[in-house]
Amino acid sequence: MLVTYKLLPAILLVFCGADCALHQPSFGVKSLPTDVAPRASNTDEVASDAGGKSKDLDAKSGIPLSKEGQDHDKHGLQMRNGTKVDAPENDRCITTTRDAAKRGSPFDCKQLPAKCLQCSFNRSCVYGAEVNVSCIPLLGVECEGQRPFTATTICQYCYQTPSWQHRCIKDANCDVVSAPREKYRTNCTVDPNVICMGLRTFPKNVLCNWTNGHRWSTAVMLSITLGGVGADRFYLGHWQEGIGKLFSFGGLGVWTLVDVILIATRYLGPADGSLYI
Repeated sequence: MLVTYKLLPAILLVFCGADCALHQPSFGVKSLPTDVAPRASNTDEVASDAGGKSKDLDAKSGIPLSKEGQDHDKHGLQMRNGTKVDAPENDRCITTTRDAAKRGSPFDCKQLPAKCLQCSFNRSCVYGAEVNVSCIPLLGVECEGQRPFTATTICQYCYQTPSWQHRCIKDANCDVVSAPREKYRTNCTVDPNVICMGLRTFPKNVLCNWTNGHRWSTAVMLSITLGGVGADRFYLGHWQEGIGKLFSFGGLGVWTLVDVILIATRYLGPADGSLYI
């Protein structure tokens, strides 16, 4: 049976001639139609825009590469220094600059805030040293002037910026009078005009530092003048101890003296855990 299967093409050629051989079936192999061209690989693909001009595609993701060298991740999201750009932040930059252009007073590219720019850093730069970086507006941001342009900044990641260059979300649920000082984890955002590497919003451990309006000077005066009736304790929110001082006449003066020392040295603070003003 195996011999017959192998000799079948030769037998057909003897009895039918060349015409039969040209139309013989392929056993187990499917042939491609002759009018279908093979598909190009990902690295050879190009995309066409509305004007018919071809655009190079990214070899891995297939996302079109922009003319100004903007990077994208696999979902097409814009990247800055290898990290994703915050979409709402990018949208605000686009909306603001387009509105200004419609009013006939477009922004100068060099005057755009750093959050609307993509700047290329030399990652081997020395931390804290002044460096020149090449910046271009984010994709969709409208401005006038030279692009790309050179800006001078400090070699640092955004999370390394000093506290006066970023703003953090405050937490009023921590205890500021604990020892050692309590810290809480929150999100901080770099100021709009600071050029830095990495994410502009980052997590940070921050010392607990908040106030609820209690003045240290007021607490000291109440403790000296009306401490015998517990006015200082009531002011700071320690109402249980305030009642005890009221009915014991300040612990016959001893409790009053102790509270004056505790408040004067800031050892005794508001009951809600906040700081004095």
